[in-house]
Parts: sequence; structure tokens; C-alpha cells
Amino acid sequence: MAEITASSVFLHGILRRSGTNHLNQLLLKHPDCVQPAISVREDWFLDTSDPLMRYAEDLFKIWSNPKWGGRPYSSSGLLQEIGAGQLRYLRTGLTDAENKTLVSKTPSVNHLDRLAQFFPGSKCVILVRDPLDVAASVFHTWKTPVSRTLDEWNLGCRRIQEFANDPRNDHFLLRYEDLIADPVLSLKVCFDYLGLDPQKYVWEAIETVPLLGSSDGGASFQTVERSSSFQAVGKWTSLPEEQKRLIKAHFDQRSADVFGYAGIGSTNRPLKPLPDVLTRKKIGEGLRNRPSKLRSDQPVSLRKRLGYVKEGVKLMLRAVR
Repeated sequence: MAEITASSVFLHGILRRSGTNHLNQLLLKHPDCVQPAISVREDWFLDTSDPLMRYAEDLFKIWSNPKWGGRPYSSSGLLQEIGAGQLRYLRTGLTDAENKTLVSKTPSVNHLDRLAQFFPGSKCVILVRDPLDVAASVFHTWKTPVSRTLDEWNLGCRRIQEFANDPRNDHFLLRYEDLIADPVLSLKVCFDYLGLDPQKYVWEAIETVPLLGSSDGGASFQTVERSSSFQAVGKWTSLPEEQKRLIKAHFDQRSADVFGYAGIGSTNRPLKPLPDVLTRKKIGEGLRNRPSKLRSDQPVSLRKRLGYVKEGVKLMLRAVR
């Protein structure tokens, strides 16, 4: 097996607009971190890995003939080789970076359980953000109805909990709000998990990190100036009233409780302390038995999809008037 000796870390956000761009830029200020030299803004490797899983399984069925000699074929070994190839590809063109930590990101937690299969030994940082603010940021960027985003956020919460409940899955959980409120403390704890020396970090650079991938810049992936009106926390209060009305039917309090997010009863929603691992596991156990409006193992109903389309069309028509 081709061995990758250099370290790597994968940043996974619960959804788009959960802050992975901001955290990525902060980590890259560390002199021992490096990003891919090729034009890969987000790897999406696990999210799109279904064909590779089927490929490995099909080969397993073909090659596992007991009449054939030689070493037994291992589908897990093949997946690790594919992952090693991906890491080598992401490092293509990097100079003087053999001992640096490669940082790659994806705003998705789909198939997060496959991380150890493709990238054994890699570190994983999971970033979560208040579901209402994520929904607001997605709406302001792509006019996606709040109902759709909240359903996806609830599903993302379930995926994270399933991943975290397996003790074999090494990871570090960080809330976007904690990163914004105290970036120094958040990064120091993150560095400790990643094995990076905090004394090497350019702490003054935190204030100079621009906005990249924020809804303030629209649907483009452009860097924008941080204006005085920029709102990192509480963005949901800027939603139109028709979108705020959708919140009540799609906000899942139990899912929000997993990460310490308050309910929707007040405009100024206080941020609770992040529950410890055991508490998150206890809360998360109840999510498996709760009905889900959006599940990964079954398609969204036609009626539901039409509802999302109608909401989106109404918003687009209203925007162009």
C-alpha cells in the first residue's frame, strides 16, 4: 500500500454557509498548514464517493474467487489506495510542503463515516452553525427556501451524531459562533487536536482575514470587504417575514439541542454552552426514532419537491419585479 506520511486534515461543515471558508483561511495562516496547489476550492470527495464504493464492491465480487491463488483481495485496501491517490493529487505542485499539514474542506457531512476507509490517520474537523443563520445565509445567496435548508440541517445533525457515536472516528467538533466569539481560544483547542504548535501562529492575522464565500458576496465565490453591517451571528433576523413563518414548521428543537442552540421563541436567542460528548450522544440517540422530513435513504416526495420549487419560483419572481 502506498503510504502517505505527511499529515492531512479534512474540514467538514454541516452545510454550505456554515463557516468552512472562514475556518479554512484561519488555519492556513499557520505556517505548518498548506492548501492544495491545484484549483480545488472544495474536495467533495466523500459526498460523491458512491460510485467508488460500488466499484470496490463489484471488484470484490469478481476477484474473490477461492480458486485463484495469491494474496486475498481487500476492498478496504483498495479504498485506502484510492484515498492515498487523492491526497497525492491534492499535493501535486506543492513545493517544500512534505512535512506540512494539508488542509482540504467540504461544506457537507454526507458519507462522513467513510473518512476512515479512504483516509485512515487523517484528522477531521466538523464545523456546525446555528440552523437559522445557515438557512438565512443560504436564502440570501441562492433564494433557497428556509424550509429546505432546515430539513437538510436536521439530516446533517443526524449524520454527525452517527459519525461521532463510533469511537473509531477521530474528530474535533467546533461551533462557528464560538470561533467568531473567541477565535484565539477556538484555534488553540483546534491546534491541540491537530498537533500544531500555537506559538508559530500569526495571531495578528486573524483580524485581516477577509470574507470569502459569504452571502454578503452573493452567489459568487469572491472575496468581499468586511463592512460594518456584516452580521455573522443572528443573520436569520434579516429574513423576509414569509421565510420566518416557515421556520416554525421545520425547526427541530431536538437537533438544535445537540449542539446547544436555543429555540425560536425570542429574537435574541442565547447561545448555550456546547454540550459535552456524553450529553450530545444522549440527545442524539433520540434523533434516530424521530420522523425526518428529509432522509438520505429515501427520496424526497414529489409533493415535497414541488412545494420547494413553488416557493423558489415565487421568491425569484418577487426578486425580479
